[in-house]
Amino acid sequence: MIETHGDIRGWFHQKVRTAMSRLSLSVTAETEHYLVDLLAERQRLATPDEPLVQQWARALEADDPRERLRRFRDTGDAALYTCGFFADHLETRGVSEAYFIGMGGRAYRAASTLCARRAGVYDELASGFERMVALLDEVREETVLKTPQDIVRLYDKWRRTGSSKIAARLHEAGVFPTVPRPDVVTH
Repeated sequence: MIETHGDIRGWFHQKVRTAMSRLSLSVTAETEHYLVDLLAERQRLATPDEPLVQQWARALEADDPRERLRRFRDTGDAALYTCGFFADHLETRGVSEAYFIGMGGRAYRAASTLCARRAGVYDELASGFERMVALLDEVREETVLKTPQDIVRLYDKWRRTGSSKIAARLHEAGVFPTVPRPDVVTH
């Protein structure tokens, strides 16, 4: 059965709230609203076609401060969305997640200097960029289809990290990972 929702912002608001609770993360109401809007309007977002450093350079070159703000914001949004939803694919493209985190944080920091109305939101996104990535990753985990390939990918991630949160997700999917004991020999 396919689940449908008429209010996409309300649906994402619920997902963001659930993810914040799971991560014991709190953000200002304005930042929460920004993240919900970011997710609800994700059709304008995609993994960037051009490198973030080029987006950054184009933002610096913009003469109009409003255009510069928009370009910095878009660079931050693209970095955040990419890290939150496609971090696994970054490695296959030979790009480090740290690069996206650094560029995204810098872009939001630059945006905060250009926009008095949302300076606090952009500052919070910049200073907590890694936490925001974790938040979007949590939302992604709640919204993706649970195919066997998704579960295998999650299991592989658990094997690499040993994360108890990932183990809990696997338990929810009916998979109970265990750490092999060194004293047990299998043939």
